[in-house]
Amino acid sequence: MRTKWNLSWGWLAAGLLLFPGCVSTPQPQPVPAPDLGLLRQSTPVKDVAEILLVGLPGAVAGAGRVEVRDTISGEGVAVASTTGGSFALRLPAPGDPATLELRFTNDDGTSEAVRLGAPGVGSSPLLEPPSRDRQTLVSLPNATGQVVVSNVGSGGAAFLRASPNATVIAANTTSGAVAISSTDAEGRFTLTLVATSGDAIEVMLVDATDPGLTSDFLGEVVR
Repeated sequence: MRTKWNLSWGWLAAGLLLFPGCVSTPQPQPVPAPDLGLLRQSTPVKDVAEILLVGLPGAVAGAGRVEVRDTISGEGVAVASTTGGSFALRLPAPGDPATLELRFTNDDGTSEAVRLGAPGVGSSPLLEPPSRDRQTLVSLPNATGQVVVSNVGSGGAAFLRASPNATVIAANTTSGAVAISSTDAEGRFTLTLVATSGDAIEVMLVDATDPGLTSDFLGEVVR
């Protein structure tokens, strides 16, 4: 019986040498490309040199590096994404958003590039540029490491004009954290966002029915 056992294993070893394809080797899975349906970009007004690009949670496959490059000028910006797959960055406004391509890189490799789509057609939501005497849009961090982003003044009225019933996005371009809410019927909004002193917080509006229609963005640095 012992001789037969050894012969059986000998034949098995020989078979593995002759037919190596019989042994399956785990193959690395391709890195998912950024989800275009979860990307939002601001619409610059006249003389504005930058746009805000936000990846909503799930836009990329977790923590890694997001690179945006203008295929015409060759200029690019890279930022880290969060474990939840969100990110936010500012970059020079392109002549044509379709010239911007994105890639996502993590420990498994780099995704294929995707191109940003054309902006929507119609009236974009309004986010009024700040005036010199306006109140602070972003609060100091609280004990739990969050800030309040709001255009509601002490009297309850909006001190910063915004379109009513629009989606509002607050993004921390330092950490990649993103918060989403809506303006009310009077254009007021309030969100909370994880942030620390020195983080840059940007806000933009998105049309509630057409995500291609967006406002310009406004920002403040957390004090």
